[in-house]
Amino acid sequence: MKQLITAGALLLAIACTDTNNTNQPDPIDSLATGQDTLTTAPAPEMRAVTGKVASIQRGKDGYTAKLITTDSQTVFVTISHANLKDHSQYRNAKVGDTLSVKGDTLTIGTEAHITVRELQ
Repeated sequence: MKQLITAGALLLAIACTDTNNTNQPDPIDSLATGQDTLTTAPAPEMRAVTGKVASIQRGKDGYTAKLITTDSQTVFVTISHANLKDHSQYRNAKVGDTLSVKGDTLTIGTEAHITVRELQ
């Protein structure tokens, strides 16, 4: 009787395993074979802008300046030591200053944001 119950439990376990098989690749197996099953986000687009500082919001490591470009667009640029390729480019800006920046773009709603990598 004990053998019959054990055999029945084993068959049930095998049946459950087979019905749950969805023929999806095992992520561990794909890592072992070098297949990449994860998707990556596209690299951010680089953009250069020049504009006049309309306002400044100070932060922990730098600041975000609201720039009004020559074609009257508003762009928010975040300038910090950590994000600049050359840390010696960092400088504090004042309202009314003209800044030329280049960096990674991001659109949040209708607002254009740039994480500054180069500050001229």
